[in-house]
This record gives sequence, structure tokens and C-alpha cells, in this order.
Amino acid sequence: MNETKKVARRFLLTVVWIFFVLLTLTGIVSAGERTEYVNSGKEPQTVKINNNLSVEPIKIRNL
Repeated sequence: MNETKKVARRFLLTVVWIFFVLLTLTGIVSAGERTEYVNSGKEPQTVKINNNLSVEPIKIRNL
């Protein structure tokens, strides 16, 4: 290999590692912030509304 290819390969590996490290750190920080937000109780809760539309049958007296 000539010198130019060696420099190009090292540059490419350096760029790939930098992106890998940056994305990993960004993911860790983002996950930590999200976890802190959820655990703080500031996240809106889902409200379940129970619509009970069933009707009890009418008891008919024997005539």
C-alpha cells in the first residue's frame, strides 16, 4: 500500500469511530434524560374512562 491509501484508511477509521462514540454518548444521555422525566412524575398519565353502557335487565312480575 502506498502512503495515500494508508492515510485515507486511517482517516476513514477515525471518522467512523468518532461517529460511533458520539451516537453512543448521545443515546446514553437521551435515555438518562427520558428516564429522569418519567420518574419525576411530570409525564402526563393516561386516564381510563370506564363507560359502562350495560343495562340491567328489567324484572317482570308474573301476572
